Amino acid sequence: MVIVNENNNKNLGYLKDLDVFFKLVDWGGLKILDVGCGNGNLSIALSLKGASVVGLESDPIQAEKNMFHDVVNVKFVHGSAHEIPAESQYFDCVIFSKSLHHVPVELMETSLYEVIRVLNKNGFLFVLEPDINGTFFELIKPFHDETFVRAKAIDSLNKIANKHFKNLDQFYFTSQYSFKNFENFVDKMSSATFNNISRENIYNDHVIKLFNKGLNKERYYFDNRMLIRIYKN
Repeated sequence: MVIVNENNNKNLGYLKDLDVFFKLVDWGGLKILDVGCGNGNLSIALSLKGASVVGLESDPIQAEKNMFHDVVNVKFVHGSAHEIPAESQYFDCVIFSKSLHHVPVELMETSLYEVIRVLNKNGFLFVLEPDINGTFFELIKPFHDETFVRAKAIDSLNKIANKHFKNLDQFYFTSQYSFKNFENFVDKMSSATFNNISRENIYNDHVIKLFNKGLNKERYYFDNRMLIRIYKN
């Protein structure tokens, strides 16, 4: 049963996602699997800190785009969390950065068992998941409600990771989203192929009203609380 380190269960304030990774871990020399790596920004950033990274992306369109990256110490591959294309006990760390809730619910537990398989005996699991608290979640909820899958991601961690790992460090921070106008927001929300959000679903009076509430000095700002869990043995 995991021991929660209460001294680390704290709010880190407003931070950018990348800054949180650099604040909490020294990545130099580690072999890392970045599951659901998206456009590869995190994988590349960690490699620049001295890590050797495999960026795993299940979306075929994004995975193909990632192949055009030419970065030392980063290998991008197309694959899924429930069938990780790696040998057992290979990685020092596995990362889910806002990606665990994108794993199909029926495959979340299987995926975490796969993570346990590919981690070496001293390896650790780093999970960053968005909470359902914040003005940004309220803004996207009418057309992209992730309440259920975000809850299932935490449930799967509680069921599998909490039983396998011995120690858990837990942190919170607030991420801020900024847009110059509503069209800019629509473009960003509809451009990610793994979400499959149509522009037509975003354009409605309720979403526009929520968006306009974020106006502050000619830009629109929204917050969302983020949860970080670092599991170790």
